Amino acid sequence: MVLGLTIGILVMSQVCVLVAADGENWIPFTLPALASVYAGAGLVAWHRRPRNGMGLLLVMGALANILVGFGNSEIRPLQVVGAVFSTVPLALIIHLLLAFPSGRLHGAASRVIVLGAYVNSVFLQAPSYLLAGPPDGLLDGPGRPDVIAAARLAQRLLGLVVEIAAAVILSQRLLAITPRQRRVFAPLALYGVVTVFTIPLSRYIVDALALDPVTVFLVQLVALAGIPVAFAVCVLRGGFEPTYEVDDLALWLGSDAPGSGRPRMARALAATLGDPTLRVTFDEAPLSAPGSANESANESDAESAADPAAEPAPEDGVVQVDLDGRRVAQITYDPALITDRRQVDAAARVLAIALDRERLTDELQVRGDELRQSRVRLLEAQDRERRRIVRDLHDGLQSQLVLLSWRAARLAKSVLDGEAAVEARGLHDDLDQVSGEVRRLIHGLMPALLTEQGLFAAVEDLSEALPVRGRVVRRGSDQGLPGAVETTLYFVVAESLTNVVKHAQAQSVDIMLERHDDRVKISVADDGVGGATPDVVTRGTGLRGLIDRVDALGGTLSLASPERGGTKVLVEIPCAP
Repeated sequence: MVLGLTIGILVMSQVCVLVAADGENWIPFTLPALASVYAGAGLVAWHRRPRNGMGLLLVMGALANILVGFGNSEIRPLQVVGAVFSTVPLALIIHLLLAFPSGRLHGAASRVIVLGAYVNSVFLQAPSYLLAGPPDGLLDGPGRPDVIAAARLAQRLLGLVVEIAAAVILSQRLLAITPRQRRVFAPLALYGVVTVFTIPLSRYIVDALALDPVTVFLVQLVALAGIPVAFAVCVLRGGFEPTYEVDDLALWLGSDAPGSGRPRMARALAATLGDPTLRVTFDEAPLSAPGSANESANESDAESAADPAAEPAPEDGVVQVDLDGRRVAQITYDPALITDRRQVDAAARVLAIALDRERLTDELQVRGDELRQSRVRLLEAQDRERRRIVRDLHDGLQSQLVLLSWRAARLAKSVLDGEAAVEARGLHDDLDQVSGEVRRLIHGLMPALLTEQGLFAAVEDLSEALPVRGRVVRRGSDQGLPGAVETTLYFVVAESLTNVVKHAQAQSVDIMLERHDDRVKISVADDGVGGATPDVVTRGTGLRGLIDRVDALGGTLSLASPERGGTKVLVEIPCAP
């Protein structure tokens, strides 16, 4: 943003200078226009690929054209600046061609060629403005046309060598890259080379063909303006994707964004490094609890890791991802798109951390699933033991108490002595009382109606025993409910109704029983005073333990109790057999 504003200020300053110098001549104004094209293309490319040097080079091209344009002013220092940078834009084109697509020069040959281009543009151009003599020469004394002519000859020869060498390097690169990249890069390279060759020769073309100089100038201007546009288009086209910082990659991989884990990792790496062809091959399938939601995705990951088509080609770049001294994944990328291997190494380290996080998360999930299954088994064992105790009490102790009470009643009738009869009747009454206590104990452990007729019938029986008006709505069937689920839901309803009677000051209560597919849902809603909070409701009541049972079964229990709006307890538990 700051650089864009700076270039804008420089362009406007140059326009003002040119207007003051000669506002009617339109040709000098073409250079700030050309600089604007370079700046726009460079800023767009820089935004798309922040770590790529192409955008910066294009912006430097904009600055160079601005400096060249100052040579058309009437201010002597600005004219000197324009003279010094007059041929630098051509050297920048060579630099752009050899640095594409990464913005960095690779290999000693490319660096020597670009250095030669800048030497040719800056140092061999110097005699033309230093030794021109008065009034144009910067140095005092008579002009040295012989030195200037020798410098220009050397400049043409060196320029020709640089251009030919650049064309050779580009040809070699075109043969080395993939066909898809060649379709993008070949027209750009040809366009750039032709432009660099023809612009220095345009003076001779004008003389030889007697062409209009203004027309030739316009052609040159269009050709130069097309250079940054062509580079920007190639950066924006498919195959040269936007890039992001490795810090952004760490944030992406550390977030809980939606999407299956490992495919998202590969997409994040490709987006960060700007290589849509990038592949990540994982050596190990992630942990997965049996029947978990990730099990099928993990099987897909394992299959893709073993796919022979995923093997890297000879021209691909390969970086291993190591964790605790062992290889856990492999990154395959296109060296033509990612020329700095250090970027891939940094991304590999971030990926290793993400994989370690995935491993720890999966282990925690597996342990959590095992713990939940263990709690379910404990609840089922507890429920079976509860039912066994109830059965033993009912068939054993209660039956014996009933028999003893009957014998005591017979004894009381057969004894003639008054005192003995009283004792027998007292024994009969005591045995009836004990038998009643046993019946209440059995009902508290497991109501007979629940075991005999099921959850819905047992809940309706509870509502009929309420001192307030109760209404039960049934949807679906309670057939086939697991015993632990049935018992838990019954006691949740029983405890909720107890709280209604004790605390709610309600006139009525509605109980909804709903069974849908593999889930069962029950709600208890009263029209009482409300204002209950979860900690108050569960404190000192049996609901706390029931909440733990609901959670162990993979269900949820929620409470809504607005002031003077009644209280509603909602329970939902999976009930797959």
